[in-house]
Amino acid sequence: MIPYSKTIQTVIYASLLALGLILEVTESVWAEEVKQDLLTPKQGILDFCPKQWQHDCPTYLETQAAKSLNPRFIHLNHRLTIQLSNNEEIIFNDVIIKDEDGGENNEEIYIQTERLTAEYYIEYRYLGYLDAIKQHIVGEYYHEGEEIILISDISGKETRFNDYPYLSPDNKMIIETLQNRMTGDKGLHIYRIIGNKLELQYTHKDNEYYYGFIKWLDNQHILLVKEKEHGGCDNNKTDHSNCLITLELHEGQWRFTK
Repeated sequence: MIPYSKTIQTVIYASLLALGLILEVTESVWAEEVKQDLLTPKQGILDFCPKQWQHDCPTYLETQAAKSLNPRFIHLNHRLTIQLSNNEEIIFNDVIIKDEDGGENNEEIYIQTERLTAEYYIEYRYLGYLDAIKQHIVGEYYHEGEEIILISDISGKETRFNDYPYLSPDNKMIIETLQNRMTGDKGLHIYRIIGNKLELQYTHKDNEYYYGFIKWLDNQHILLVKEKEHGGCDNNKTDHSNCLITLELHEGQWRFTK
């Protein structure tokens, strides 16, 4: 049993708002660089890690969370255990599956040195806690990709995301972009937060373009970048300014606007 403690929060969303104030200095070259950077789609959890940890951002975030006073999780012997507010536990086991001499699949506790030679593996990292909506953030990583899992601290219900979920300013909605280049999934999802539940409110699928999240402009407008598979919405693969698109909540319905 993990000792109960106050909730922790390791992910901070206020930085974009602060950077937005810098854009008023339009005559500064540095301000222009900041402006261009803000037009670049977010990179999920990589946005919350220093450059020297970009190669292993999940481990960095879990380490930072563990440094908090009386954390609500423990990751020991390849087992991640999270304690909910009702003292129930959610457990994730890192595993590796490989073919032995007999040709049968054998499941073993995950071994770091064997990961690259394994036919299949899964590992988990505790990425933080969203106090505003009472959700734990867990990363699930495997040889073909990754998923983000939000776990309700109240009910233990899991909601899986293909990409990092971004909260609206009022903490009542979440957007997730679909950029799975292996499966070809393109589009986005918007969830409404009702109590401790996440309900899918809006789905958009696209056969040609990927959508990258930039920022919530307010609670009714989301700034996105719309790009083809190899970058750029037209012939320019590096300048995102022509690829910007806004998703607007109008009279209860989401719609795209330029």
